[in-house]
Amino acid sequence: MRSSSVPALERGLNVVELLAQSSEAMTLTQIAHGLGRKVTEIQRTVIYLYERDYILRDSLGGYRISSRLFELANQHPPFRNLLARAMPAMEDFAERTGESVHVSILSGDHGLVIGEAVGSGIVRISVRVGLHLSLTDTVSGRILLSGISASLHKAAHSSRDRSEFKGKKLNDRLRVIQRLGYDESVSSELDGVFDLGVPIKTPTENIIAALASTWLQSRRIKKTNKILLESLKKCAMKIQEEL
Repeated sequence: MRSSSVPALERGLNVVELLAQSSEAMTLTQIAHGLGRKVTEIQRTVIYLYERDYILRDSLGGYRISSRLFELANQHPPFRNLLARAMPAMEDFAERTGESVHVSILSGDHGLVIGEAVGSGIVRISVRVGLHLSLTDTVSGRILLSGISASLHKAAHSSRDRSEFKGKKLNDRLRVIQRLGYDESVSSELDGVFDLGVPIKTPTENIIAALASTWLQSRRIKKTNKILLESLKKCAMKIQEEL
């Protein structure tokens, strides 16, 4: 039983929760109907949430949830010191495999590379820290996108994204990632270059980051995605244990 009530706060949370459960944008009238209230009762609440970037409004006047709450969660420990906890395991991966590995988090409508451990192999590919990643065109981006609800997908990835993965095709790919626990792709620009990534999760199975390696097949040292995948999964598990 509730010991107290804060009507304005309760209305705001109800709006956020309703939009989080909806896969489509909702008009003000639809929101009011969904909450069993009059439009005049929730209009100011919706406008305030929009002004604070907790919800977004499209050109047709429909509202949908933003990724603001997810971003706030990533600013809170242990997410804030994720890199410090991840680096020892990443450096161990780089030393054992000779390949570089980087970790990314969701930041607005893109992925953000926050750290990298550079491999010691003869042939290796480095990814710049601070690089913005497409959420649909990259392995890390799709892993991050697979960790949020379908209702947040449009809010998380940019409408300017011209990826081949859209609509049903994107959702199908994300479901495969959720089922397999990893994503992989072959570079569309460079022969012999592969991308491989796995999620980093909290104890409650929420994906908070993506761990990925971009590597070049060498004639001298034969490697496969299967071999690196096992090492990458072990690295992610070590990080999760630290969290």
